Amino acid sequence: MAVLLYGGLLAAVLVLQSTILASMSVFDVKPDLILILVVVYAVYKGPVFGGVLGFVGGLLLDLYVGQMIGLQAFSKLLVGLGVGFSVEKVFRDNPIVPLAAVVAATAFDQVVYLLGMRLFGIPVGWRAVAPSGILFMALYNGVVTVILYKGLYAVADTIAYWDELFRRSG
Repeated sequence: MAVLLYGGLLAAVLVLQSTILASMSVFDVKPDLILILVVVYAVYKGPVFGGVLGFVGGLLLDLYVGQMIGLQAFSKLLVGLGVGFSVEKVFRDNPIVPLAAVVAATAFDQVVYLLGMRLFGIPVGWRAVAPSGILFMALYNGVVTVILYKGLYAVADTIAYWDELFRRSG
Protein backbone atom coordinates (compact mmCIF):
# COMPACT_ATOMS: atom_id res chain seq x y z
CA MET A 1 0.00 0.00 0.00
CA ALA A 2 2.82 2.43 0.86
CA VAL A 3 4.42 1.78 -2.52
CA LEU A 4 1.24 2.89 -4.27
CA LEU A 5 0.90 5.95 -2.06
CA TYR A 6 4.50 7.04 -2.60
CA GLY A 7 4.14 6.35 -6.32
CA GLY A 8 1.06 8.57 -6.38
CA LEU A 9 2.94 11.24 -4.46
CA LEU A 10 5.81 11.13 -6.97
CA ALA A 11 3.37 11.36 -9.87
CA ALA A 12 1.56 14.32 -8.27
CA VAL A 13 4.86 16.10 -7.59
CA LEU A 14 5.98 15.50 -11.19
CA VAL A 15 2.73 16.96 -12.53
CA LEU A 16 3.00 19.92 -10.17
CA GLN A 17 6.64 20.51 -11.11
CA SER A 18 6.00 20.31 -14.84
CA THR A 19 2.87 22.49 -14.89
CA ILE A 20 2.41 25.08 -12.16
CA LEU A 21 6.01 25.39 -11.00
CA ALA A 22 7.32 25.52 -14.56
CA SER A 23 5.93 29.04 -14.73
CA MET A 24 7.42 30.06 -11.37
CA SER A 25 10.97 30.50 -12.56
CA VAL A 26 13.15 33.18 -11.04
CA PHE A 27 16.12 34.18 -13.22
CA ASP A 28 15.38 31.12 -15.40
CA VAL A 29 15.69 28.77 -12.41
CA LYS A 30 12.81 26.51 -11.34
CA PRO A 31 12.58 24.54 -8.11
CA ASP A 32 13.22 20.81 -8.36
CA LEU A 33 10.44 19.28 -6.27
CA ILE A 34 11.50 15.72 -7.01
CA LEU A 35 14.94 16.47 -5.59
CA ILE A 36 13.42 18.16 -2.54
CA LEU A 37 11.15 15.15 -1.99
CA VAL A 38 14.08 12.74 -2.29
CA VAL A 39 16.26 14.71 0.13
CA VAL A 40 13.55 15.26 2.75
CA TYR A 41 12.56 11.59 2.72
CA ALA A 42 16.19 10.44 2.73
CA VAL A 43 16.66 12.53 5.87
CA TYR A 44 13.43 11.21 7.38
CA LYS A 45 13.51 7.52 6.34
CA GLY A 46 17.16 6.71 5.61
CA PRO A 47 19.48 5.97 2.70
CA VAL A 48 17.76 2.93 1.18
CA PHE A 49 14.39 4.64 0.98
CA GLY A 50 16.00 7.83 -0.29
CA GLY A 51 17.95 5.95 -2.94
CA VAL A 52 14.92 4.06 -4.22
CA LEU A 53 12.77 7.18 -4.20
CA GLY A 54 15.54 9.09 -5.97
CA PHE A 55 15.93 6.44 -8.64
CA VAL A 56 12.19 6.19 -9.34
CA GLY A 57 11.66 9.96 -9.21
CA GLY A 58 14.64 10.58 -11.47
CA LEU A 59 13.45 7.92 -13.90
CA LEU A 60 10.02 9.56 -14.05
CA LEU A 61 11.74 12.88 -14.82
CA ASP A 62 13.84 11.21 -17.51
CA LEU A 63 10.79 9.62 -19.11
CA TYR A 64 8.93 12.91 -19.00
CA VAL A 65 11.76 14.81 -20.69
CA GLY A 66 12.59 11.94 -23.06
CA GLN A 67 16.31 12.61 -23.32
CA MET A 68 19.29 10.93 -21.69
CA ILE A 69 17.10 8.35 -19.97
CA GLY A 70 18.76 7.23 -16.78
CA LEU A 71 20.87 10.30 -16.05
CA GLN A 72 18.38 11.95 -13.67
CA ALA A 73 17.68 8.53 -12.15
CA PHE A 74 21.39 8.03 -11.49
CA SER A 75 21.99 11.49 -10.05
CA LYS A 76 18.91 11.37 -7.80
CA LEU A 77 19.84 7.83 -6.67
CA LEU A 78 23.25 9.12 -5.60
CA VAL A 79 21.61 12.07 -3.84
CA GLY A 80 19.16 9.85 -1.93
CA LEU A 81 21.87 7.46 -0.82
CA GLY A 82 24.37 10.19 0.01
CA VAL A 83 21.97 12.31 2.03
CA GLY A 84 20.55 9.28 3.82
CA PHE A 85 23.98 8.07 4.90
CA SER A 86 25.29 11.50 5.79
CA VAL A 87 22.47 12.45 8.18
CA GLU A 88 22.00 9.13 9.98
CA LYS A 89 23.31 10.45 13.29
CA VAL A 90 21.78 13.93 13.40
CA PHE A 91 18.60 15.27 14.96
CA ARG A 92 16.27 15.06 11.97
CA ASP A 93 13.51 17.32 13.30
CA ASN A 94 15.82 20.33 13.22
CA PRO A 95 14.76 22.47 10.22
CA ILE A 96 18.40 23.26 9.43
CA VAL A 97 19.12 19.62 8.54
CA PRO A 98 16.80 19.31 5.52
CA LEU A 99 17.66 22.84 4.43
CA ALA A 100 21.41 22.21 4.44
CA ALA A 101 20.91 18.79 2.87
CA VAL A 102 18.83 20.20 0.02
CA VAL A 103 21.29 23.00 -0.71
CA ALA A 104 24.25 20.59 -0.80
CA ALA A 105 22.29 17.93 -2.68
CA THR A 106 21.14 20.40 -5.33
CA ALA A 107 24.71 21.42 -6.06
CA PHE A 108 25.83 17.78 -6.17
CA ASP A 109 22.87 16.74 -8.36
CA GLN A 110 23.55 19.51 -10.86
CA VAL A 111 27.26 18.73 -11.08
CA VAL A 112 26.56 15.01 -11.64
CA TYR A 113 23.94 15.88 -14.25
CA LEU A 114 26.28 18.25 -16.09
CA LEU A 115 29.09 15.69 -16.02
CA GLY A 116 26.67 13.10 -17.37
CA MET A 117 25.66 15.43 -20.18
CA ARG A 118 29.32 15.88 -20.98
CA LEU A 119 29.80 12.09 -21.06
CA PHE A 120 26.87 11.82 -23.49
CA GLY A 121 28.69 14.28 -25.74
CA ILE A 122 26.50 17.31 -25.14
CA PRO A 123 28.60 20.46 -24.82
CA VAL A 124 28.17 22.20 -21.48
CA GLY A 125 29.13 25.81 -20.84
CA TRP A 126 30.60 25.37 -17.35
CA ARG A 127 31.38 29.02 -16.82
CA ALA A 128 27.85 30.10 -17.67
CA VAL A 129 26.09 27.40 -15.63
CA ALA A 130 28.23 26.37 -12.71
CA PRO A 131 28.87 29.31 -10.40
CA SER A 132 25.69 31.35 -10.42
CA GLY A 133 23.10 28.93 -11.80
CA ILE A 134 23.83 26.07 -9.45
CA LEU A 135 24.15 28.33 -6.43
CA PHE A 136 20.91 30.13 -7.18
CA MET A 137 19.07 26.85 -7.80
CA ALA A 138 20.40 25.48 -4.52
CA LEU A 139 19.19 28.54 -2.63
CA TYR A 140 15.80 28.46 -4.38
CA ASN A 141 15.36 24.78 -3.52
CA GLY A 142 16.38 25.60 0.06
CA VAL A 143 13.67 28.25 0.36
CA VAL A 144 11.06 25.86 -1.04
CA THR A 145 12.25 23.18 1.40
CA VAL A 146 11.78 25.47 4.39
CA ILE A 147 8.19 26.00 3.25
CA LEU A 148 7.41 22.33 2.53
CA TYR A 149 9.41 20.10 4.87
CA LYS A 150 6.91 19.87 7.77
CA GLY A 151 4.12 19.08 5.34
CA LEU A 152 6.23 16.39 3.69
CA TYR A 153 6.97 14.83 7.08
CA ALA A 154 3.23 14.87 7.83
CA VAL A 155 2.53 13.16 4.50
CA ALA A 156 5.09 10.44 5.33
CA ASP A 157 3.49 9.91 8.74
CA THR A 158 0.04 9.69 7.13
CA ILE A 159 1.26 7.18 4.56
CA ALA A 160 2.83 5.09 7.35
CA TYR A 161 -0.46 5.23 9.27
CA TRP A 162 -2.55 4.15 6.27
CA ASP A 163 -0.05 1.43 5.38
CA GLU A 164 -0.19 0.01 8.90
CA LEU A 165 -3.99 0.22 8.91
CA PHE A 166 -4.13 -1.57 5.57
CA ARG A 167 -1.78 -4.32 6.79
CA ARG A 168 -3.77 -4.95 9.95
CA SER A 169 -7.09 -5.05 8.16
CA GLY A 170 -6.00 -7.49 5.77
